[in-house]
Amino acid sequence: MHIMKKIKFIFLPFTVIIALMGFNAVDSLAFNKHARSEGVIEIFQACFYLTSGAVMLIIAYWNYRKEKNHFEIIFPICLAIALLFIGMEELSWGQKIFHFATPESVAVINEQQEFTLHNLKFLQKTFLLHTSFIVFSLFFIAIGEIDYKRIEKFKTPKYLYAFFAFPAFFYFYIQYLYLLIPIYFNGYLILGAGDQEVFELILSLGLLFYSWICLKRSQ
Repeated sequence: MHIMKKIKFIFLPFTVIIALMGFNAVDSLAFNKHARSEGVIEIFQACFYLTSGAVMLIIAYWNYRKEKNHFEIIFPICLAIALLFIGMEELSWGQKIFHFATPESVAVINEQQEFTLHNLKFLQKTFLLHTSFIVFSLFFIAIGEIDYKRIEKFKTPKYLYAFFAFPAFFYFYIQYLYLLIPIYFNGYLILGAGDQEVFELILSLGLLFYSWICLKRSQ
């Protein structure tokens, strides 16, 4: 890839973070309206996750037709399942589209009274959810560093690392450091739990680019 295109990829997550967090600082009410449930940012996240999952399924199908080794079929299938699951969670499994009521048995144990798993109260009160995002994000940096022939087509390009490093740092900070080291500037809280949607958007966008690159390599 041309060096200028790589530079654009490197600076894109910085630009998105600065723009959205600046928007939040200037008009937090408007930002929350677009970031919260059924907001524009969350819809984009869902679209990016679902598209990435669909692309990985296409790659798995192509590799199956080409009689590639089992890893080149199983890996994209597993990744597709994870991405499609996350995407459907963002859409509350269709609830945000079809507006069906949350079953009462689910609503009473769900923080947002939605038809989702990640908002279940017991998960929200543990370290598991944020830690899973940390591991998931760092996984894509790790496979970019693995020198193994079978994984070559699925290695994350280094110019995409920032899309995964920022979310990993954010969730680590929120889960383990936020209460100990709150980050303020002129009395304004710079980084807090309310910025979660910004970093989820960065992660989902990085996965969209990653899946597209893997698709081009598999052609």
